[in-house]
Order: sequence, then C-alpha cells, then structure tokens
Amino acid sequence: MSRATDFIAKIRPYAESAERIYGVPAAFLIAQAGIESAWGSDALAKVNNLFGVKAYNNWTGDTITLPADGQEAVKFRVYDTLMECFKEQGKLLSGYYGYALAWKDHIWHYAKAVQEGPPNPKAKDGHDPGYCPNTGYADLILEIIDDFHLIPDWKVEFEKGKARAERSGMAKPSTPADLADNAKLFVYFCRFADKGGKI
Repeated sequence: MSRATDFIAKIRPYAESAERIYGVPAAFLIAQAGIESAWGSDALAKVNNLFGVKAYNNWTGDTITLPADGQEAVKFRVYDTLMECFKEQGKLLSGYYGYALAWKDHIWHYAKAVQEGPPNPKAKDGHDPGYCPNTGYADLILEIIDDFHLIPDWKVEFEKGKARAERSGMAKPSTPADLADNAKLFVYFCRFADKGGKI
C-alpha cells in the first residue's frame, strides 16, 4: 500500500463521522486532508491538524508555531485526536461554508463552491473570500476522489462531464436543483445498465 492509501484508510472513519454529524461529504474531507497535509507527512499532521488550521485569539487549546507560506512563523492549532480535527473542519464547512452544502451530492460543484467562497453580490467577484485561491482546486479534489475511488466511478464520470461542459461554456452553470434532476435520470440509466437492462 502507498502512503496515500494508508492515510486514507486511517482517516476514513473520521471523515465519515464528520459527514454524519455535519453533512460535509466524506470524500471531500479525505481529499482535502490529503492535499493540506501532504498525505499526513507534514509537521502539522503530527499534532492531528490535517487542514492547516491557524490558532487565532478564540482558540484556547495548545498551539504549535511553524513558518507558513513564506510568512513569518504562525501559530497553528494542536488537536488531541483526529476526531477533534475532523469535527472542527466539519463545523467550519457547515458554518461559514454552509451555503455549499446545497451541492453536497455533486462533489465537483461542492468543491468549487467552497473554493470560491460565499456568494456576495456586493463583492468584486460576487463572492466573499473562499477556502482556496487556486482556481483548479475543485478539479484537484475530483482528481483525487477519482484516483482513490472515494465515490462510485459512474458518479465521477458524471461530475467530470458536467465540469467540462460548464468550463467550456457548452452548458450554463448548474444550480443544485438542475443537477438533482439530471442525476436522478443518470442514476436510473446506470442502474439499468448495471442490471443488464432490468430494473
């Protein structure tokens, strides 16, 4: 097994627990933890902080000080357990990024919504600050989910096709309701094909 697959096996129960509690997709949390912690190999992983969460004034727990993104040393949170880490991330993603949960059944759109930030018509780009300035973040999340089969293959193909169509301008940006209707039809045909043409 590779470092990444070992890491996924280790954190999957915590990601699934956070999904049950907060509704945040476990597959997204697993991919995000892999990106943020270099598959559990960076210094923050040793203190159960897989998402690089900084320790601001409201944090009363232990901290660790490390250099961050070319900045001076920054204080980061230390979590006692991985469960605590995933609960905190679930809380953040269901709070400030809670608007993205409308997309939770469509992982690429969910990741894109988190990446872009909450909608704000008064903001320059129509959004408040998002999770990540990298415009390819949602694609990276979906690539990891595909590579490690974190959701069914047919669903990955559906997500990739929709993402390609929207990026190329062949399809208008979807709403959660649009995708719910399309996905129901797509699921029906996949199940039909899986059962040899019999439902």
